[in-house]
Amino acid sequence: MNPKFLGILAFAVFLAIGLYAYRIENPNQTTLQEKPSLVYDHTMTLGNHSYVPINRSGRPADNVEFVLKTLKEFEDAHPELEIVNKQIEKQQRSGQGSIYPASDYIFGIWVDTRPRVQEAERSTGK
Repeated sequence: MNPKFLGILAFAVFLAIGLYAYRIENPNQTTLQEKPSLVYDHTMTLGNHSYVPINRSGRPADNVEFVLKTLKEFEDAHPELEIVNKQIEKQQRSGQGSIYPASDYIFGIWVDTRPRVQEAERSTGK
């Protein structure tokens, strides 16, 4: 057989094994069309502050729909709370000149909340 063909074939097999192994190590990777599946057992809340783990590769700008659906899911799970602030904990590429390049990653969302004020209480000033 042609050595060039064998080299290409070996590379293709190596690539396929690598992609398969990556998928096994990252089973929670989803596309933007898939609904985020938050396990609220992993959401930590102390007082009016919560941390919602996401653990997803990519930049927040490339995962807008996923991040917004995650926040919506948090709101649906906690209708008694109003989100007053949120901050995405992320790592973004360090740039061209770095000795140790980092990959883009979203670790989670810090969420600050307060008890939701009902419309009746808001109109009476209580």
